Amino acid sequence: MSVGKLAWKAFGSTDIGGGRENQDDFFVWENPERGLVVTGVLDGHGRDVGKVAAMVGTSYLKTFCENNQDLLESNAFDFMVRGITEAHEAIREGFMKALTGKGYEVKQTEEGYLVKRKSSKSQWVCVHGGTSCSVVALVGTQLYTANVGDSTGILSASKPVLHDSMLQFVGDSAELERKTSSMEQASDETTNTLVITSDHSPESPVEFCRMRSFRTRENDPQQPALLVVYDASQQDKSRCPPVFELDSGGVPIVTNRGSYYKNVRREWASLVAAPPYAKFQDALAFTRSIGDFHLHIYGVSEKPEVHCVDLKPILLRLASSGAYTPAKRSAPVSPSKPAANTVASSPGKTGVSPMRLRGERISPMDTDENGKMENSGEGLSVDPTQFPALCVVLASDGIWDNWEYADVSNFVMNPVNAVGGGDGTGVERAVQSSKALIKSNAGHASRNFGDQADNATGVVMFIQPTELSL
Repeated sequence: MSVGKLAWKAFGSTDIGGGRENQDDFFVWENPERGLVVTGVLDGHGRDVGKVAAMVGTSYLKTFCENNQDLLESNAFDFMVRGITEAHEAIREGFMKALTGKGYEVKQTEEGYLVKRKSSKSQWVCVHGGTSCSVVALVGTQLYTANVGDSTGILSASKPVLHDSMLQFVGDSAELERKTSSMEQASDETTNTLVITSDHSPESPVEFCRMRSFRTRENDPQQPALLVVYDASQQDKSRCPPVFELDSGGVPIVTNRGSYYKNVRREWASLVAAPPYAKFQDALAFTRSIGDFHLHIYGVSEKPEVHCVDLKPILLRLASSGAYTPAKRSAPVSPSKPAANTVASSPGKTGVSPMRLRGERISPMDTDENGKMENSGEGLSVDPTQFPALCVVLASDGIWDNWEYADVSNFVMNPVNAVGGGDGTGVERAVQSSKALIKSNAGHASRNFGDQADNATGVVMFIQPTELSL
C-alpha cells in the first residue's frame, strides 16, 4: 500500500468580533507544481500597533515563502525559524514607519525596544504591542508547524487514527540544546484530533525555565525576570497570584490558583509581566511573540519551536480502516457549551476585567462586513466523499476561546457544516467549512463575551492523496 502526491484545499476567514478594529491577519501561499503550501495566522495586540504587527508580519512571510522555496524543501526548520524571526525585525521597522506617519518621533533604546513621543517637550513612552505567529507548511507528505504565541493549530482526521507520538520534535530555536519537545505527550490512545503547535502559556513549566535561563530577577535568581502570574483585577501585577511554586530543587510546580477561566476549556487566565523595577510596565498572555520588543529584553522570545507530522502513515491507517464509502450526512456540530456561571476573561491579550460566559446555545451570525476571505488549492483527483480527508485548522484565540479542540475537528470534518446539507468537495468544502466555522463561532463568542468578543480568524486546509495504491 502506498500514497502518491498530496493535494490540498485551503481557505481562511476572519471576523472583527466585538472590537473596533480587526487586528488578526492570515495568509495562504502555495506552489502546487512543487507540492508546497504554507499557511499562517497572526493575532495582533496593542492599541496603536497591533494591526500593524499582524499586517507587516503577514506581508513579510508571504514574500519570504516566495523567495525561499528551495530552503523550505531542503531545511524546513531553518525556513520556519528564519521566516518568523525575520518577520519580527520587519515589524520593528513597520512600527517605526507607522508611528512616524502619525507624527511621532520614534527611536530604539540601547536595550532594543522602541519609545515614542509627540514633541521634544513630551516624555518618551514605550511602544507596546506585537502579534502571535503560527505557521503550517506542507512539504510533500511532511507537515511542519512553528509558532510563537497562542494561535493554535490542530490536525483532524475523519477517524480516530491519530496519537500524540505522531507529533515529532524538530527543534526549538530558543533552546537549541534541548532535544525533547515542550509538548506534553499525554497518551498513545487514538483520537481524531492532534494539537500540532507548541504551548506558550505562562503555565508552561518548560517556558518558565527557559525565561529563567534567559534572565533572572534582580533580587531572586531562582525566578525569571518576568513575573509569571494569574491575572486578577488589581493593576499591580506583582500582587497577582504566582503561577508557580518552586520545590527544594528549584523545579516549578503549577499552583492552579487562578482567578477566572479565559475559555470554555477552563484554562486559567495567566500573564507574564515586566518586573516591578522595569522603567515601563507591560504584560502579555503568552511567553513568545513577534514584536513586544520591551518584554523581549526580559525573556519573551520571538524564536519558534518546530514540530513535524509525517502524513503518509496516517493516510495509510485511514485507508486500512476500510473507510471508502461515501460520507453519510449527519447533523451539524456545535461548539462546547460553557459550564454554567463559568467566569471568563475578555479576549484582551494583556488581561482585563473578567466577565461571565453567558448562555448555552448558539445561533448563526453573519460574518462582519470587515471580515475577509482568501482561498487557495490544487485540484483533487480523489473524491473527498470516497476517501476520509485530513484537515488542518489554524486559528486565533478568538476561535479557541469558544471551542474544545475535538469539537472543531468534528465541525470541519462534518460535510453538512461545509455546505449546509451537501457533501462538499474540493475547494468548495474548504471555503464553506472556514466560513461556517467563523459564522458559528461568532454566535457563541457573542454569548460568551458580549461586545468584548475577540477578533476571530481561522484557516481550514483539507489534505488528500492524489493517488492511493492498495
